[in-house]
Parts: sequence; structure tokens; C-alpha cells
Amino acid sequence: MFDYALKLRDGTWFRFRQATVTGDWVHLSEVTETNAPEGWGIGEYGVGARGVDVRAADIVWVMDAPEGS
Repeated sequence: MFDYALKLRDGTWFRFRQATVTGDWVHLSEVTETNAPEGWGIGEYGVGARGVDVRAADIVWVMDAPEGS
């Protein structure tokens, strides 16, 4: 299974296994870890059980296999 990391402009980062681009948004599926603030609801309901949508323009970087392959 593949592993990716992504960081947003505000410093929030996500580890995930799949992404889908739809217009200006990117849907991150199978989110395994994040430092998203509690107000986002992610930590309160599990780590993105159905995924999370982020605005593509807010993405600073994306990394494939952040801990090596």
C-alpha cells in the first residue's frame, strides 16, 4: 500500500494513502495521521474515516513514501 504526506499553508499536515482531484479541491482518502486542530473534527471522530477535502491552492508540498519505500 502506498503512503503519502501533504502539508498545507497553515502548517497542517496529513498522512494518507490516496488522493483524488476534483476542480479546486483534493480529497484525501485513508488518512492515517494528521496534526489538524481539534476544531476540524478529524481527531474527534477518528483520523479522517471517510477522508478530508483540502483546497488545492493551500497545498505547499506533497511527498511520496515519506519514510522511504
